[in-house]
Amino acid sequence: MRLSASVMMVLLIALLYTPVAKASSDELPRHLNPEELSHELPSIPLLEDVFSKFVNSILVENFSEANLSLQVLARAYYPPNVKELADRFYSLLGNLTVELSEVKEDIELARSLLNELMLNESLIEVVEGFRDLAKANLTLINAEVTSIYLSKLLSGASLDVDPIHILLEDYYSDLESLYDEIQNAIEKYYEELKPVYLNVTVDKDKAWIGSSIIIEGYLTSLNETLSGRLVEIYVDGHSTFLQTDSNGYFRMAFGIPYVYKPYLLVYAIFMPRGLDVGVYSFARSNIVLVELLSLKTNITAYLSKRVALPGGKVSLRGKISLGDASLLIKAFDRCFTVRADENGFFNAEVEIPPNAQEGVYSVVVSFKGFKEWRPVATSLELIVIREPLYIDVVHPEVVLGGVPFDVEGRVMLNGSGVEGVTVEALYMDQVSTSLTDINGSFRVSLSFGLLCPTGTQYVILRAPPPYCWARGAQVKVAIFNVNVLMVSSLTAVVAVLLYLSLKKLRGEGLKRSVEGYELKEAMKEAEVKPREIGESFRGPSYYREAVSIVERHTGVSMEPSDTVREYLKKVSQKLGDAYALFKELSMKLEEQVYGGKSVDEAECNRILDELKRALEGA
Repeated sequence: MRLSASVMMVLLIALLYTPVAKASSDELPRHLNPEELSHELPSIPLLEDVFSKFVNSILVENFSEANLSLQVLARAYYPPNVKELADRFYSLLGNLTVELSEVKEDIELARSLLNELMLNESLIEVVEGFRDLAKANLTLINAEVTSIYLSKLLSGASLDVDPIHILLEDYYSDLESLYDEIQNAIEKYYEELKPVYLNVTVDKDKAWIGSSIIIEGYLTSLNETLSGRLVEIYVDGHSTFLQTDSNGYFRMAFGIPYVYKPYLLVYAIFMPRGLDVGVYSFARSNIVLVELLSLKTNITAYLSKRVALPGGKVSLRGKISLGDASLLIKAFDRCFTVRADENGFFNAEVEIPPNAQEGVYSVVVSFKGFKEWRPVATSLELIVIREPLYIDVVHPEVVLGGVPFDVEGRVMLNGSGVEGVTVEALYMDQVSTSLTDINGSFRVSLSFGLLCPTGTQYVILRAPPPYCWARGAQVKVAIFNVNVLMVSSLTAVVAVLLYLSLKKLRGEGLKRSVEGYELKEAMKEAEVKPREIGESFRGPSYYREAVSIVERHTGVSMEPSDTVREYLKKVSQKLGDAYALFKELSMKLEEQVYGGKSVDEAECNRILDELKRALEGA
């Protein structure tokens, strides 16, 4: 400790005697000419008088009076080019005043603690005083440099802060003297103090929560007992004072609270007071650990289902081995209590908030503890999902700029159409809307406009969730636009012929149906019977139903951008034995869509039923 303080003294001496850089009288900034600003300067004699009062107040340690003088100086008028430098100068002096007052307080407090023989605390204050003094010395050096420039701008006004160094040197001498006194007192104190012995015992090394223990002990010093002294007993962080009897003995009974901890920590402290200060040393007793005994109850709980929808309810049932116990249930940042019957059985309903986000949530069932029964808790996982909407869309592949066209489709949920959903079509910074009918069908009329360039344009269809437990859907479709005003004649003719052929196809009509869309005979003349769209969509409807089952079980949603194989890979680790069934149905879908094979309805139904039984037990 003495070595570190000595190093600090050397550093402080170096700071105190650091030479201040002297500025040459002809090194003024060119834009600050005192002769040009002399008619705007404050009264120099008055300024010097107030500044002299400030310095004198500092030297006599009247820091409040020094602050008043600084306020007068700061309120004086200065030309704009001088004011910034003046404000900095007075700000430095204000900081210096605060730092010097802190040094004075450190010295006074250290002296007071030394008189009370609080040697360690006194030494800490001395070190703090050296630190504050070093800060004040650096501030004074900066103020000296600033005063040189400011004096020249103020027509040579005398703003010398050098006398303040005298006070810093006095403070340094006081701190150095205090440090030596404390070191001598510490050496003398430990040489002259009589050692004190403090012993504590507890009648039990194990105790039940809520019971009592007896704490006793002796306070002695060499061959004498210390009677009538205060001993502070600490039990579990709480303290109690006991007075020793004529034999230095003390004793108390302590009632163990229902703290439900593994053990109690017991020890005692003796602090010399009054005439004992400087005679007897401080003493701390041995530490005694008392193991706490309590009864443990068990909670068994389960949810009626593992996956739930927002706005729904889940039944919670269970049993606690302590009958008629009060249980706290916490779920979705809400708490409520339920009381078990005399046999320990309990049941409750957990409500899922309508605004709950999809994810995994914890349902915690806890027992706070009662008498000798310790607290216990168990946690259950509840997966919240939303039923996904699907949008089937039929749209033209090619359109002519400026010619209206229709985009039709159907909004479905779990394979059925959803009525009353407002479908938005976003294209070219425009929005068109359509309300679905009883079958979930919709139609929006769009037009890319005459100025839309030739190329692929995108239309985004959005369907917001109609229920709190549903998830909205979005589909992005690409349509090729032909602008006949911006292409060559040949290209325009080709585009018109293409449009006429599309118009002929559309003349046959796109017809809505409950199952989807059907394209009527559009190629009779070519004697080619195309596969109907309704038939081609039958396979995907089986797949969508399978996806709904998988999403409910795994909580993993199929995004619009996911391919069949990508989604299969995402859920592969969560399906277990049902993975093979879902994979088989996915591969059949690929064969139908990409390979053009027909769908075996009986086979699809069989796979779907097995998947339901495997995942939902249906």
